[in-house]
Amino acid sequence: MSLMLSLDSMSIDSDSNSTDTTSTAEAVVAPYTRLLSIIQALHDEVEMTRILEHRQEPMLKISQLPLLQYFAEDCVSLFWKKVRVNPPIFDDILDEISDHAVFQNQSNNKQFPISVQLAIFLNRVGHYGNASSPDDVVQWAGVSVGTVMNCTNRVMAALLARHDAFIYIPESRACRGWRNGVFAADGTMVNLYARPGIFGDGFYDRKSNFSLNCQAVVMPHNLMIVDYVLGQPGSVHDAYAFHGTWMYQDPGLIPQHHWIWADSAYPCEKWCAVPFKKPRGGRLTHRQNTYNRYLSKICVRVEHAFAALKGRFQSLHELQLKINKEEDLHVVVYWIMCCMILHNMIVHFEARRKRTLNNGSMDWAIQEAGRLDDDDDDTGGEQGGTEGQQFCGLLVERLLEQRGIHI
Repeated sequence: MSLMLSLDSMSIDSDSNSTDTTSTAEAVVAPYTRLLSIIQALHDEVEMTRILEHRQEPMLKISQLPLLQYFAEDCVSLFWKKVRVNPPIFDDILDEISDHAVFQNQSNNKQFPISVQLAIFLNRVGHYGNASSPDDVVQWAGVSVGTVMNCTNRVMAALLARHDAFIYIPESRACRGWRNGVFAADGTMVNLYARPGIFGDGFYDRKSNFSLNCQAVVMPHNLMIVDYVLGQPGSVHDAYAFHGTWMYQDPGLIPQHHWIWADSAYPCEKWCAVPFKKPRGGRLTHRQNTYNRYLSKICVRVEHAFAALKGRFQSLHELQLKINKEEDLHVVVYWIMCCMILHNMIVHFEARRKRTLNNGSMDWAIQEAGRLDDDDDDTGGEQGGTEGQQFCGLLVERLLEQRGIHI
C-alpha cells in the first residue's frame, strides 16, 4: 500500500515539472513571436504604401522681385543692398549678357526674364554666409530651388563668355597715363565654409582656415584686374602661386618699359619692382626706406581692389560651396572668376558714365603711379647685383630726383 502511494506521488511530480518547462519556453518565445509579427506587418505596409511620409504643407514664398523696380526709382540704396550695383550699372550688365545663347530656348516652359535671372544671381553672390544659399534666395525671389540653380548657371555661363572682353593685359598705347609702373600684384585668401573632400588638409592655410589662394595683378589707377591665378590651395605661398600668372610665364606680355609693383614675397626682376629687404645683421639706408615707403602707397591699391571685390560680392568672404570632387573645384573657380568679371564690368561702366571712380581716387592713383616715370633707358642704378636689384636702385634714383629729396 505504501509503495503504491509513493509511485503515484512521483508521477504527479513529473507532470508538474513538464508543465513548468513548457510554460517557461512559451514565455521566452512569445516576445520574439510578437516582434516577428510586427516586422511582418511593417514589411507588408511598406510594400503596399508608395509614399512613406505624408507631404508637408508647401513653404510659403512671396517674391520681392517687384520691389526692385520701386527701389530703382525711389530708394537706390535698397536696390544696391539687394543686387550690389546701382540701377544704371545693372542695366549695363544686362545689356552685356542678354545676347548669349544660354538665355534662348525652344521649350514650352519659357525662362524667367533675363533681368530676373541676373537679379537672382547678383543677390546670391552679393551676400554672405547662409544669405547666399539657394534656400534663402528662394524666400526672397519666390521661386523654387531648381530655378535659383538654373538662373545661377545661366548667368555664370554668360559672364564667362565675356571674360576676354573685360579681363586682359592692356597695351601701352591704351592710355597716356599708363606708363611705367602701371601694374601691382598681391594675393588674398577666399575662405571655404567646410573642409574640402579632396586633399582637404592642403587647403588649410596659415590663418587656420580652409581656403583658396587668389593671385591678382591690378592697375592701381582704376583697380581693374588684368591677370590672376585661381585654384591653388590656401597653404600655397604667394610667390609659388604667382608662377601661374600669364605675366610671370611670359614677361613679354608686359608693355615695354613697364613693370609690376609687388611686395617682398615676389621675385625681384627687371619687370617686377619689390621693396628692399633688411640685410641680416644690418639695416636699410635712408634712401631705401624712402623708396619702400612710396612703393607701399602704390601696392596698397591691390588691397583696395580686393576690398572692393569682397565688399561688393560678399559671398567671397566664405564660399558656401562644397568641394567633394574635382568638378566642384571647377565650379568654385568659375564662381570667383564671375565675380572678377563683374568687378571689371562695374569699373568699366562707372568710368564710362562719370569718368571718375570713387570720388577722384582714379586721379590720385594715376598721379601716384606716375611719380616714378622717366623716358630714359633703364640703365644704371644705385647698387650692383642682379638685374632686378639694379632696376630697384634705378627707381630709387628717379624717386629722389623727381621728389627733390636730397639724402
